[in-house]
Amino acid sequence: MRLASTVRVSATLLVAVLLYLLILQPRLRLLPAFGPWHELATVVEEQEDRLEAQTGHEPRIVGDGKYQIASVVAFYRMPIESDPSEVVLYTTSQWVLGREGLGYRFWSEQQDWVGTDVIYVSDDDDFLREMTPWFKSVEVIDDPRLRQSRLYHVAVGHHLLRQPT
Repeated sequence: MRLASTVRVSATLLVAVLLYLLILQPRLRLLPAFGPWHELATVVEEQEDRLEAQTGHEPRIVGDGKYQIASVVAFYRMPIESDPSEVVLYTTSQWVLGREGLGYRFWSEQQDWVGTDVIYVSDDDDFLREMTPWFKSVEVIDDPRLRQSRLYHVAVGHHLLRQPT
């Protein structure tokens, strides 16, 4: 009897948590660990496709922070990128902009990124202050999917400079 009661309570709690994660979390976005990753990756991928079509060159993608944003964007772009190897080759963290990032500088050289267009993803409302000095020009992406989450920002930096201005 006691075991059946415990199982019933546990099952009810499990169903409640699953319902929250599946129905409420995508709308309320109270738990950032369950962020709008698919939507963010889709926005980034659409910008990547647009820039590649305009310039004929593969843009780079930089996630603000040591590794989390770069890792999440790369992971969620894998299934929607036509060439998944590009995700690995052209996505990195903020080390390219002279800040600390885990491991990525050993996979690529900063000079390989100089002169390229970069899609920059950040969760910092003041991200333009850090980003703008590194590019000839910056274009903030205003997408309704980003406004809905209010957590992430995407911008395109045109022509990455060797040193900030």
